[in-house]
Amino acid sequence: MDHPEDFGGGCPWFTRDYGHLSPQPFVFRSEPFCLAQGQTLELKYRVVLHAGTPAEAGLNALYQAWC
Repeated sequence: MDHPEDFGGGCPWFTRDYGHLSPQPFVFRSEPFCLAQGQTLELKYRVVLHAGTPAEAGLNALYQAWC
């Protein structure tokens, strides 16, 4: 899950069948992203593993509670 305070919104995720899983916030940017010396960037993500459908797992409620 991408946190709504993160820049850009709608971050794509990169996955592989051997288990790699990571957000890719800089992959599809149309313009370069630069930080000035001394600036910091904090990005927040949440990973939820569940059985059943998203509705059965209550993902909407989990997302709302996290935000």
